[in-house]
Amino acid sequence: MEERRRKRQQGLGRIFLRLLAWTGLAWLALLGVTLSLTLNQALSSLTEKMESDLTAAAASLAGSRMVREALERGRCSEDMAEYLDALVANTPDLDIITIAGADSVRVYHVVPERIGQQFVGGDQGRALAGEAYLSEGVGTMGLQRRAFCPVFDGEGKVLGFVMASATMDRIQIMRREIVEAYCKLALALALATLAAAAALTLLLRRLLHGFGPEGLVRTYLTQNEALGDLDEGL
Repeated sequence: MEERRRKRQQGLGRIFLRLLAWTGLAWLALLGVTLSLTLNQALSSLTEKMESDLTAAAASLAGSRMVREALERGRCSEDMAEYLDALVANTPDLDIITIAGADSVRVYHVVPERIGQQFVGGDQGRALAGEAYLSEGVGTMGLQRRAFCPVFDGEGKVLGFVMASATMDRIQIMRREIVEAYCKLALALALATLAAAAALTLLLRRLLHGFGPEGLVRTYLTQNEALGDLDEGL
């Protein structure tokens, strides 16, 4: 009889511990899924923002009079070059600006030595046909995410194009920073969960006068059997 009661106590204690463990695991799994979804959303938002910024930069320059006049002259003024250099230096998502004529010869490049040379990448054809678009291409500064926008004269003829781009190295660094931030957040939340579980266990022990799960079950069964014996005696 005593052996059976002891096994019953142990069995109920194990069930209680398993319930706590599964609850903790379910919470950690939910936390992992939530962080994974928000991480993917953050990476998508990063890509969308970067592409939007590149497109806006290319479109703004392509619509400006100074760019149109530079293409008509076939060269970029010193003031314009200084302005574009500062724009690249002060825009986080922007690494390269190229302005080229209808013959794809650069009139401006962020590296001055490359002005007067042919545009590299071979993905400018649609811009010269009058289309604005995004593409990926390999240029003199490596693989890039590029935004193209054509430049028109007053009669609607294509004078050339503006290309604004971010290097894939920069994009990968930005993505890595986001992933690292989420990993740190996940670790912090996991540690906080474990600390909360430990604190809850201590609180329950205090409320239950020091009893653990098995002790609580043993006390409950002992009292239940005592009451059963009392009922039989009455």
